[in-house]
Amino acid sequence: MLLLILAILLPPNSQSIFSRSHSQPEVDLSRPPELQPHNQVNMSVPTGATVRLHCSVTNVENQAVSWIRLSDYQILTNGLKTFTTDRRFSLLHSPGGSEWTLQIQSVKHKDQGGYQCQAATASGVRTLSSWLWVNKPSAAILGSREKHVNLGKSVTITCELRDNVKQPEYVFWYHNGSMINFTPGVMVSTSVLEPDPDSLWVAPPNTTVSKLTISNTSQDHAGNYTCDPSNADSDSIRLSVTKDMGLILHQREQSSTSCAEMLKHTRLLNMVTCILFRICLIW
Repeated sequence: MLLLILAILLPPNSQSIFSRSHSQPEVDLSRPPELQPHNQVNMSVPTGATVRLHCSVTNVENQAVSWIRLSDYQILTNGLKTFTTDRRFSLLHSPGGSEWTLQIQSVKHKDQGGYQCQAATASGVRTLSSWLWVNKPSAAILGSREKHVNLGKSVTITCELRDNVKQPEYVFWYHNGSMINFTPGVMVSTSVLEPDPDSLWVAPPNTTVSKLTISNTSQDHAGNYTCDPSNADSDSIRLSVTKDMGLILHQREQSSTSCAEMLKHTRLLNMVTCILFRICLIW
């Protein structure tokens, strides 16, 4: 009798009412959550950048969505709560929205790896995975791996840092393992390369250029030079210091001329000596 009364009193759509979430009426628990595929399956970012891993889930309660780090299976977020003490990790979500975005600030190389967005259902867990690659920017000294300069001349070595999130705190230059930024006779200048509207070549954004200039080279300046930024891998070249080849050729020409003249004078002297010797024999 009680069941008959309930059947009469309840409206025809009572089943959908009981299947609705109490905290989120717009969620129909009779249907499983839906995870929308996205294009950011593999992402590559430089160290220091901010990255956002997207996860679009519909028809799900807040507490049913989690982000997991696959390298150690650490639960980073569950619902709107963050379960890691690393403040670089946070969840971006608007009430009633379908986007559950994991944000990582000041990305480090240790953050590289897989991340998984999970939506719990009555029959199991649905997942959406992303892979994060973290690249450390590298320095690049322009030109050949070995440079040559004439003794006493000035030389400039240029080092470029591309795809940096921000300008490095410092760029140290090393000569045979010793830092030379403040060595007398050596000048180091570092700046961000500004766009040049008249140039045919457009530098990538945030390109930092560091220049090392030696005003008066000596044999002591020969050796290995390394450009070592604070936020990038270093690069090295070798510098050779030689005498002015033009001067050497000129000296060789002078030496050859002197030898020729000396030989000429020697032959003339021998000829005169021979003539005098014959005259003496006649007398």
